[in-house]
Amino acid sequence: MRERSPFEEHIFPHLGAIRISRWVEAALLTIILVAFLSVLLLLLSEKGLFIDDSMHMPAGYSYLLTHDYRLNQEHPALIKLLSGLGVWETRAHFPFDSRGWRQAATPRDPEDGMVKIEEAFFEINADRFEQIALYGRLPMLLVPFLLLLLVWWFTRQLFGPLPALIATLLAATEPNIIGNSIVVQDDVAAALALLFFVVALKNFLTKRAVELDPSRS
Repeated sequence: MRERSPFEEHIFPHLGAIRISRWVEAALLTIILVAFLSVLLLLLSEKGLFIDDSMHMPAGYSYLLTHDYRLNQEHPALIKLLSGLGVWETRAHFPFDSRGWRQAATPRDPEDGMVKIEEAFFEINADRFEQIALYGRLPMLLVPFLLLLLVWWFTRQLFGPLPALIATLLAATEPNIIGNSIVVQDDVAAALALLFFVVALKNFLTKRAVELDPSRS
């Protein structure tokens, strides 16, 4: 029998009476995740590119092609690189002869040529625009998927299986998470990183408390 955590004892004292098997828990979690991903795939097929997408996808693609990070330096590169992996599958052309690429090499240029690069990139790849729009955003689904899994796992550690499923369902139906999950932007990734930090901090403090007071182990 699973040992109830102190959080579960004090915050959800009556949940111990509600038992669900591991198979039921796994099935419900799978349904939530599959439904969530299905909604995101539907949005990908129905929604056009946002301004963030149109700038971050060419920037990330250029990082993979050149290992040169001159474009769009104000945003972290990881999410753009993830998007660039999808664009790579389309074999898109990159406008290295654009004035924007040369402008981006100018130190401390606030505009950094990104607007010119964006325009030239989609102009020379007009015949594969739909492919780029799909494949460039498809890898983004990995980030919210990991976020939901972490929400489930961490809540389960604190409060048990049923609250974990409820928390995962709430996260999967939250409009801001759904809307930002298909955008090549750092919002959902920042939420994932913050939750990772909270998990790491909680584990660190727990281990430290046990070291100071072995009776808590």
